[in-house]
Amino acid sequence: MLRDYSPPVKEISSNTADLTNVSGYVQSTNSPVIGLIADSLLSEGTFTRIQSCDYQIALIPLIDNYLDNIDALMPDLILLDTSLQNRASSGGLGSAKSVETSDALAVCHQLKNHESTLDIPVIFITNLDIAPSALIISAFKAGGVDYLNQAMSVEELKARIDTHLNLKYKLRQQAKEREFQSFADGIPDLIIRYDLNCRRTYVNRAHAELYGLEKNQVLGINPSQDWLPSASITAERYLDKLQRVMTSGEITEIAYNHVTDNGETIFYSTSLAPDINEAGQIIGVIAIARNVTPLKQMWNLLLKSEKEFRTLAENSPELIIRYDLALQRTYINPAYDRFAGILTPVKWDNKPKQAGNPLIKSVDYFACLQKVLETGESKHFSLEWHEQNGNLLSHDMHIVAEHGEKGEIIGLLVMGHNVTALKLSEKHLKESRAELRMLTIKREEAREQERKRIAREIHDELGQLLSVMRLSTSTLDLRFGDANPDLHEVTTKIIATVDHAILVARCLATRLRPAILNAGIVYALEWMIEDYTESSDVNFVLHIPARDFALEDDRAVMAFRIVQESLTNVVRHSGASRVDVSLQQIDNDYELEVSDNGRGYDLHKPAKRHSYGLVGMKERAMILGGKLSFFSEIGKGTTIKLRFPIVKPSKEIVFDEDD
Repeated sequence: MLRDYSPPVKEISSNTADLTNVSGYVQSTNSPVIGLIADSLLSEGTFTRIQSCDYQIALIPLIDNYLDNIDALMPDLILLDTSLQNRASSGGLGSAKSVETSDALAVCHQLKNHESTLDIPVIFITNLDIAPSALIISAFKAGGVDYLNQAMSVEELKARIDTHLNLKYKLRQQAKEREFQSFADGIPDLIIRYDLNCRRTYVNRAHAELYGLEKNQVLGINPSQDWLPSASITAERYLDKLQRVMTSGEITEIAYNHVTDNGETIFYSTSLAPDINEAGQIIGVIAIARNVTPLKQMWNLLLKSEKEFRTLAENSPELIIRYDLALQRTYINPAYDRFAGILTPVKWDNKPKQAGNPLIKSVDYFACLQKVLETGESKHFSLEWHEQNGNLLSHDMHIVAEHGEKGEIIGLLVMGHNVTALKLSEKHLKESRAELRMLTIKREEAREQERKRIAREIHDELGQLLSVMRLSTSTLDLRFGDANPDLHEVTTKIIATVDHAILVARCLATRLRPAILNAGIVYALEWMIEDYTESSDVNFVLHIPARDFALEDDRAVMAFRIVQESLTNVVRHSGASRVDVSLQQIDNDYELEVSDNGRGYDLHKPAKRHSYGLVGMKERAMILGGKLSFFSEIGKGTTIKLRFPIVKPSKEIVFDEDD
């Protein structure tokens, strides 16, 4: 709630400390500050009515230093009591008179001639009826902006005062805008103002001259409507930056460039700052773009300078060598100097003791350099050599062409990164992977053996027990069933349950390890096709040109499991209506293929996590010493091919690096 400085009224004293406190209170609120210059409060009711208009009002007594008090308060508007009488000994307002308004006119003149108060609106207020008169005209000539009566309603008082406050704020804003535009038009940087819709509301003279347009041709336009296509930043990204500044209120820096019609590239460093009004609200963005092309060119020259290059190269742990167009070395860094002679033909041919024994021929290396000179395309090669103590050192060498200002090739730069530790880690990793895969083989073999054992026990032990149970129940029914109907009903149910248990045990044993596998892979595949055909609506077709496929029992199991997993996936996920399974011999390999006409999938899409079915298929293919391939396209089905050697590979399997 707004209030005066002490209930009901506190006159501002000449004490500076008091004024500072008052000013601090005023600045902590957003309501306008009204200063009332009077000998005494006109009436407590009038003061209260003015205060009720959401203003902060302070009484400023007419004393010797009343201007200092006004300077400390700096009100937004001044109300001037026309019934003032000068009681100051040297206030400069003339002799003491009781003529109404005469001293008020003198005060108004003094306010309008005082530097800090000349822009503050002054309104005369009286308790007399206001009528056109020479006195009122004198008030306006003295600098007053209005003449009010204390008897006016609160609404009219507020409306009159608000009108002059708004006019003052508008004039102040226009003055600031003129100052801003005068400043902006006088600097070479590009200055653009945007509203909250990212439309330009102002561009300075430098911006208009650069694009050869009048200011009114670019105002009110969103940047996306006339964005330069050669700019290195898109209009969408620029607009996104503007929106972020409006949202966060933080200053953002952008660096970009564009190509002019004559082919010149202009570089800009742009600052985007929030445009904030007097109420502290963000009303848009101010963009200041500075042409940094000369600085950019200077920076590029510095980057190309030999001194900067040497500073970088000589402190680098990498091997760095520079060659001219004749492939003569023009520079080697200290890191290379420690291994001097590695890439030098003379020392290479002489097998230098310091460098050791390189594993690449010098003629191959210089042929690679020549190729880069001719094509300008960078190349990588591996440089390895044995030190005198037998240790192997490895470096990944990168050859790039150096270009001049016009883009021509002026030489070569060779950089070598020490990858000895990485190579050693790769070796250990490969050995670990080989051991892990051998363990996988053992695990898979053990799992199949366990399945075989469990299937045999289910078939032999459990099957025998269930058969005995059925026989005993049947015997019990034959002996006592006719005489005891209840017993006959119970034994009948037991026999049906035992029959179902026998069927379940037989199916379980078959699923664990089909006995048909003992007859060979061909018969096993035929049985599997019949089983899947009976249990689904998919049409399964088996293509086998002959029946003499010799395959060891353990390898037949692995091939059978791969096909089984493939058919399971088809039934569950593919939505196919037909599946073709084929087995054929190609040279010294067998090839198993499962192809469906289902929905297919995107091979380039990352596989789902925890998809262990495909992992198991790959492991079994690895145990067979073969390769599993997938071919699929959305809407065109999926094909899985397993190709493995007819002859069983050695237990010491050598895995390719890309396995």
